[in-house]
This record gives sequence, C-alpha cells and structure tokens, in this order.
Amino acid sequence: MSDQTPRPSLLPANSSPLEKALDIGFGALLDRIAPPFPELMNPTSTPQAFLPYLAADRGVSEWSTEAAEAEKRLTVELAWPTARQAGTRQALENAAKGLRLMPEVRAWYEQTPPGAPYSFSVRAFTEQPYSEEIDARLDRRLADAKSERDVLSVSVGFLTRLAYLHDAVAKPINELYVLARRGQAKSLSGKVLPDIKLSVTTNNRPGDHAFISATLDETSRAKYQGCKTSWWDAAAGKVRIEESGIAPFKTVRQRYHSADEARAAGEGEVRRMMREALKVKIDCPGHPGLSAEGLILLDTTWPDFMRGRWSIDKVTASGSRQNSYRCSIEATCLDARS
Repeated sequence: MSDQTPRPSLLPANSSPLEKALDIGFGALLDRIAPPFPELMNPTSTPQAFLPYLAADRGVSEWSTEAAEAEKRLTVELAWPTARQAGTRQALENAAKGLRLMPEVRAWYEQTPPGAPYSFSVRAFTEQPYSEEIDARLDRRLADAKSERDVLSVSVGFLTRLAYLHDAVAKPINELYVLARRGQAKSLSGKVLPDIKLSVTTNNRPGDHAFISATLDETSRAKYQGCKTSWWDAAAGKVRIEESGIAPFKTVRQRYHSADEARAAGEGEVRRMMREALKVKIDCPGHPGLSAEGLILLDTTWPDFMRGRWSIDKVTASGSRQNSYRCSIEATCLDARS
C-alpha cells in the first residue's frame, strides 16, 4: 500500500494532474537514495577521488597530487582548524602535522637565551627520508599559518637535513651527534673505522674460498659536473646565483637564506654527484670489519680504474657449508671521477 501522506510541493495551484503525478513520482525516487553528503564531506571517509575537490572547498592552498592518501586526508581534516587558529601555536603545529611531521614549536620567550620578540623556532621530526620537496612544502604551509609579524626558523629532521646538504653522515659519538664527511666518521664506539683492504689473488677462480667477483655500475654516472644554487639578497631585493663545479650545471630548486648557505649546499651536491658516479658490487670472503659507512681499499691487484677507497653503502653476510662465510658489498666511490 503506497504512502498517501501529503508532501510539500513547489508546484503552483493550477498544476495539471500530470505535473502533480510526476512531482510525486520523482519525490518517491529521490527518497530511495541515501544522502551522500555526510560521508562525502568527511575527510576520513570520502572517496579518494573526491579529496582534491574537498580540499579546494576548504581553502587548501598547498596540495601535492603525488602525496600519500593518508597525508591528503590529514591535510583536508586540519584545513579548517588551521585557518580558524591562524597565528597561534596550534596552527603552526597543524601545518606540520598535515605533512605527517612531528612538530616542536618554541616561542621566543621559551628559548635559552630568549630570542627576538615574536620569533618562533619550529623543529619538525619525521621517519621519512629527508627531501627538499618536504622542506619547501612545510615552509609554504607555515607561511599560511603564521601571523604577519611572526618570524620563523624552521628545521626538518635537523641532523638528517644538515648531513644531506653537506653530503655527510651523522653519528652518535661520546653522547654527542657528530657530522663527518663520508669515509671520515667513527664507529659507534668512537674508534676510527680502518680501511679494509681487499686483494685479488693470482689464482682467482669461482669455487675457491678466496674468490672475489666485482661488478662496476656506471649507469649512474653523473650527467652534471656542477651545481647552481640561489639565495635571496634582501639588501638588493633580488635573487642571486652561486655556482659550484663546472658546466653542465644542475639547478637546485630550493632557495637559501644566504650566500654561504647556498654555496655550501652546492658544494655538497657536487660532491654527492661525483661520488655517486661510480658504484661497485663485490662478492668476497667474509670479514668482521666490514660494515655500512665503513671503507674498503681496492689495492694494486685490482684493475686500475677500480683502485682506491670506496664507501660501503650496504653489507650482506651469508654462510653455508658449501660457500663458507662470505659478504656481498655495495659501495660508492669516494674519489670523484669525471
């Protein structure tokens, strides 16, 4: 039995019976559709394809189509709270949390010694690898969240970021974290890691205990020999360029705060490009001194183009009755080669 309950209608009083029947019929059809808006407007439950539209609806200005789904949902969820609380500590924290960073915000009066009035330091920690893109995106979000008078100093995974910029490694030594160039760092005990010398025997045959095999990978040879970095010269009101190395140049998109910072970043990038131009994979007899970030020295028994010091990226140890104790090493060249 159909529902005869009168329903409100927008039709005029002189509507025809057909118009009234169509109004009732379409109304009944619409009643069968569950309203999509409660879930559609909820960042945690809306379809992934609708997230960009929901972000635009909430005024999100910093958006990456390549970001993970969880990051996109969190960004949309925090958009309104960040806008409502703009200029506050909570807004700055939300700006970092939207990128799945763990923020630590300290106002000028919480610093030792106290900083300049209306200055804030923002330290953001992450388990993700450092990238210049994350750094730039955080800067843009913080700029939207802060007040006009606020002055921010930002660091993302400070040690990781600093090590990346200078092509170095960060290691704990004597209760301190020490930055050192690759190949110059100490072990966790504070002792200098000695070079592990590898020699090829005159009778180097497969199946022999001392057999060594190596594969040189030149596919990653750097196509750039130099680097261009930029910094903002506030006094002159223009962007200045610093060049490191020789042409052809790689252009770093990030803009730095000073000439010294831009120059240091450029020199670090050149060192990284040259060092990573050559990689080698070695299968050799096991050695307890082999460890990641340690050094191996390929002596004069090796071909001339492979001799020298290499920084170990990865070591895999294995053993069996047939093959005894052996190590597989992946390393990059420490001596820059063009």
